[in-house]
Amino acid sequence: MNRLKKSTLSSVMLVFANLFLVFIGVFRIRYINMYYGTEFNGLYQFALQFVRYVEMADIGYTAIFISLLYEAISKSDDKRITNLIKSCNYWQIQFTKIMLVSLGLIILIIILLIRDQDFSSLSIAFVLFVTAIPVLLNHLVTSRFAYLAATQRQYKCLAPLMIGKGIIFIISIFIMKYVPSFIFLVSESMFQIFLLIIFLNIANKENKRVCIKDYEYKLVHIEFPRAMIGVKVADLINKNTDNILIGTLKGISSVGIVAPYFYIMSSLDNVFWSFGNVIKTTLGDMLYHKVPYFKDYFIAFVKLLFYIATFLSLLVFIGADSFISIFYYPNGGFNLFYGLALSISLILFLQISFSYLKIIVEIKLLWKYMFKVYLAEAILNVFLTIVFLRYTNVTGAYWATIISFLLINVPISLFVVCRELEIDFLLFVKNQLKYGIFYFLLLIISEKSRLLLTNIISLRDWFLVMIAIGVILCVILLLFMLIFDMKVIQIIKDTLKNLLPRSEKK
Repeated sequence: MNRLKKSTLSSVMLVFANLFLVFIGVFRIRYINMYYGTEFNGLYQFALQFVRYVEMADIGYTAIFISLLYEAISKSDDKRITNLIKSCNYWQIQFTKIMLVSLGLIILIIILLIRDQDFSSLSIAFVLFVTAIPVLLNHLVTSRFAYLAATQRQYKCLAPLMIGKGIIFIISIFIMKYVPSFIFLVSESMFQIFLLIIFLNIANKENKRVCIKDYEYKLVHIEFPRAMIGVKVADLINKNTDNILIGTLKGISSVGIVAPYFYIMSSLDNVFWSFGNVIKTTLGDMLYHKVPYFKDYFIAFVKLLFYIATFLSLLVFIGADSFISIFYYPNGGFNLFYGLALSISLILFLQISFSYLKIIVEIKLLWKYMFKVYLAEAILNVFLTIVFLRYTNVTGAYWATIISFLLINVPISLFVVCRELEIDFLLFVKNQLKYGIFYFLLLIISEKSRLLLTNIISLRDWFLVMIAIGVILCVILLLFMLIFDMKVIQIIKDTLKNLLPRSEKK
């Protein structure tokens, strides 16, 4: 199987695994609410946000080793491959130690500073510890997959691991009915640790097969750009601070209320990035090989991202409130915050439609620029979130995210991307505004459909209506594409049929 087929199979498997986890996760949140209450779900989601800060210690070194392995594998340099694999394992152990220290510091901060009317500080710290251990072990395991990832064989490692986690979540749903909440968390954590140990052994056997036997390897030292570390920290603050501040300022139970919305948004974004990474690889390959008419390909991808973002965000806006009230609160008790579905859908739209900014910055390695933008955005986001939460309801946190992204990230990133790719800035912005107006017109029209869905009380009826709305929305977007953006379809066909096979031959 050649590299292109392996890459395609890996992408398909990762998308399937992501969708499987999203599907199971929807039911998982429902049954956590049903058996343990919204308050406990809020505590669990609150702990998950803190776990993201523990992950901050992993600064993305595995990706660097994977890129170095590409070159060593192409040259069939067995000694270099051995050095890289064993060095990657060594550094992961060191970073895991740092993550353990970070976990200890966060737990100490929680015990000393956080007070909540529903849960003690020790309860919060315990849930965080139990939730974090599988995450730390997961980082250790995925670093051992570096060689498989470099040979485009994620379908043998990462995708099966994700499916295994989904199966564990299914088992956890069945045991919720019979055990207390904290026992449920411990048992699920133990199941995940057992699964990760199995995959750790599989990865070690694969690495042992590839590495030279009895070879005394030389440790590979990598200098990590400070700006790249700063980017990771600032990005984590932007993406994971909202729910922490909501829990701190509005109470942990409030996190349980917004958790289904946040899960829907973040899950769809994760599924998108299964495709987004393929787009990043394609654009990077085109830049590297200096493909003619790259600008046309890039603009086509930008428009494609707009269509994907519009479709997903409008479906969330139209159906989220009614779905959550029917599915997660079948016996009543749903607490609707005005504007929550709108803010979540707008964040999803912005994350996907402007993802090309992040893609180009990463391809061009503009870490210093990215760090300054992300840091400014994070500072403004935290400031606005604190202010809005003091004077509004929980939706204020998400509006703060939207405002900080629009004021700082979008304009500066647009300028830099146009400068790097030598695209006319004013013309590009004009086209972006044209598509933005089209999106908001659809958003206004969709409000009528959303109000219609609020009267539906059956999940079956909701599902049928959403299918009908999805089909209508698809037809509208396809017609718009065929009338105004036929070039998008043609360029994507050319990319898939011509560009990638040529790259494989080279």
